[in-house]
Amino acid sequence: MVDLIAMKAVEKNFPLKIGTVSVEEVQTSLFTVGVHKKIPKNLVTAMKSVTGLDWPSVRQIRSKGSVSVMWFDHTHVAIMGITPTPKLEEIARVTDVSDAWYIVDLDGIDVRKVLSRVTPIDMRENQFQTGITQRADLMHMQASISCTAEHSFRIMVFRSMAQTFVHEILVAMESVAARAEKV
Repeated sequence: MVDLIAMKAVEKNFPLKIGTVSVEEVQTSLFTVGVHKKIPKNLVTAMKSVTGLDWPSVRQIRSKGSVSVMWFDHTHVAIMGITPTPKLEEIARVTDVSDAWYIVDLDGIDVRKVLSRVTPIDMRENQFQTGITQRADLMHMQASISCTAEHSFRIMVFRSMAQTFVHEILVAMESVAARAEKV
């Protein structure tokens, strides 16, 4: 039998800070829960008992401590920071996708300016508020972008695009920092 060795998706030393924005790699579990158009009440109850969080509405992320439940797309909800119980797996399709996604947290006063350079989403505070999540294009990559606090975002991209993503984010961070210094 071959022993597989887990490797880092990106060879950078995190956290990195450029200007007022910092980026930090997040190591957490990530499971998707497949749902149909009509969500069974027993699934909502099971989710609450497993995570301690209510079922998220469309484009919503709910968090308590290191555990998050977020709308992921029209047929999936994502659970981060906790392993679902077999009870939840009996009711819905639960898939461990922890190794498929690369996750970072972006924090800082100018984080919205940085993200505005790499995604077409309206990042203004009155449009993309805390608790909102959106699947969107980030440069040429599909991403999940979630606002976790006023100046904090959790970004998820496919792990195969991790190095490209980090490059693009660092270029945007450098650009925003240089513009602030009026270089």
